[in-house]
Amino acid sequence: MFTLFGIGGNSSISKMDSDKYVENWTFQTHGEDLRSKSAMMAAGLAHHYFFNESTSMQTRLSVVGNRVETQIDTFSVINKELFLKNGERSSEMTWALSTHVTKKFNAANTLEAGASWELYDVNYSDSIYFKNAYRQQTGTKTQFSLASAFTEWLHQFNNALSSYVGLHYQFFTLNSHQMLEPRAGLKWQVSQQHALNLGAGLQSQTQARGMYFVQTPLPEGGYALTNKQMNFSKNMQVVLGYDYSINEFLRFKAETYYQHLYDIPVKESIPQYSVLNEGTAYFVDRMDSLVNLGNGTNYGLELTLEKFMSRNYFFLVTASLFESKYKGYDGIERNTSFNSNFIINAVGGYEWPFGKMKNRALVLGLRMTWAGGRPYLPYNQEGTVAAGYPVFDWENAYVPRFDDYFRTSFRVGLRRNERKFNVAFLIDVQYRANYTYIYMYRIDVVTGEIVKDFNMGWYPNGTVRFQF
Repeated sequence: MFTLFGIGGNSSISKMDSDKYVENWTFQTHGEDLRSKSAMMAAGLAHHYFFNESTSMQTRLSVVGNRVETQIDTFSVINKELFLKNGERSSEMTWALSTHVTKKFNAANTLEAGASWELYDVNYSDSIYFKNAYRQQTGTKTQFSLASAFTEWLHQFNNALSSYVGLHYQFFTLNSHQMLEPRAGLKWQVSQQHALNLGAGLQSQTQARGMYFVQTPLPEGGYALTNKQMNFSKNMQVVLGYDYSINEFLRFKAETYYQHLYDIPVKESIPQYSVLNEGTAYFVDRMDSLVNLGNGTNYGLELTLEKFMSRNYFFLVTASLFESKYKGYDGIERNTSFNSNFIINAVGGYEWPFGKMKNRALVLGLRMTWAGGRPYLPYNQEGTVAAGYPVFDWENAYVPRFDDYFRTSFRVGLRRNERKFNVAFLIDVQYRANYTYIYMYRIDVVTGEIVKDFNMGWYPNGTVRFQF
């Protein structure tokens, strides 16, 4: 059986002070134009082949591409000519091939094994105006790969107790680092409605690919790629879960976990920095000279109540309570930028069938999110004004917090089901209450004024979806 899939899209955002009156500029002393565009695509072919009743193989060939272009220009009342402050034009193409074989020897034993290969074709280029000079932070066009393989044995002791043990291997061709990861799990079906599961294992991942190519200027001229030898970040975790099937359509789940993160890239000259805090801001810091000497801890509880689609409606409510800490080069424990402590999500929907064959439906949906305020890295306002460029208050890193985050989304649409295809026309309207979603957090280097850019409150989105 073959499956062909694909998706693609473009997005852009701009904040243009040049289109505003002076009193409405982002900063009191100067204006700033920000333009950012991105595009992505993914396509692939999957094949599922059955050798016999006990052996099957799944193979997938795919390509994923993305492109980012960002430009920030500044100007003033005296000089309205645009001055390039920061620019980026980067792209990635990932070609992937994977295969997965499943062999069922008998009712009690099943073996799974597989391998994958990913080829990264990257082109990174960005620069920033810093300390009265332009500095190119990345400028690389190259290819490298990540190869992996795994094997997993599933054993059914009896109708109530089952287990799995496995090994996962990775090899990163960019710097020849490799990793072997053992994993194991146990599931106990206490009764028809109640089940417990326990899992433990080691997981590892490469860093964000662009970070390997951050350039470090050399005194004699030129640059060095001081991040290129970064090792995998590693995560040793234990998970305990409980599953309660209340009835055919209603399920409750509880899961508690503990994660010990180690070999995390940190920076000696900024001992409070850790890669674990990347991912919450609009831009990824271009830190150089990183070493795998940091660590972190995550632990928490996740609760889920799920009603499957029946009587034309469904809902899903999840609550996550957690702590997320890290230690930088200095060994002092701090909040990570993700440590909002709680996230509550609720989503539900109703479908009203109509038409002679009842193959059409009016689709209504609601989604709500409430999350605690994220810790952030504050600016040193006095230091920024004195230096003339942004200076962070690293001594108070991730102590202050943003306000809590609220979001509500509504969905309305029409869906039509036919024998060989279905099509849906959907409109989503998203509202971020009280402008609590901070898009960018910046500082005026002349006055020291803190400026928070909020993303739009109302966000409409239309979707047309065909399934064959």
